[in-house]
Amino acid sequence: MTLGGIYDIAASLVYGDVAASPPPVAEVPKLQAFILERHRNVQTGYNYWFSRRKVTLQAAEGDETVALPDDFKELVSTNLKVPAYCGGAAFVFDKPLQEDTEFTADYYSYIPTPEWDETHADVVTGVLNWALIYGAVSDVFLSRSSTQEANFYAAKSKEAEFKAEQEDYHRRQAPREIL
Repeated sequence: MTLGGIYDIAASLVYGDVAASPPPVAEVPKLQAFILERHRNVQTGYNYWFSRRKVTLQAAEGDETVALPDDFKELVSTNLKVPAYCGGAAFVFDKPLQEDTEFTADYYSYIPTPEWDETHADVVTGVLNWALIYGAVSDVFLSRSSTQEANFYAAKSKEAEFKAEQEDYHRRQAPREIL
């Protein structure tokens, strides 16, 4: 689903028939900002199958650190042969490297939050579209101090996230494996 499609559904939930009575002009960027904020927020509490990455990193002799990818979220594993730890935005070696080193890192990433573009679509807008919609609608109602409506849509957003987590669980299961 595109950001424009997500916006259209969210706007109709907040404002009703937007074709007959469009949202106030000042409200449009506010709802768009809520949708973009939710794009990042839905990725923070769970590591989805679509965010797993593998990268080859290189470090030179004498290096004490090697930068992690910009989209780094959480380390799964690495084949690094020297003692190191994941510190902030870099692998930090216990002591400067004695030789050039190449290793792979398996990690979970953040799918970058885009700038607003009606036609933008990515895996987050495709898999978590209802979580984005309901979450943004909840944010609108919360900004209006309409707590009952905000809580209703927040619960719907969490339900949509849970359904995506269930899909993730099923995608990770090995075929014919009995647990």
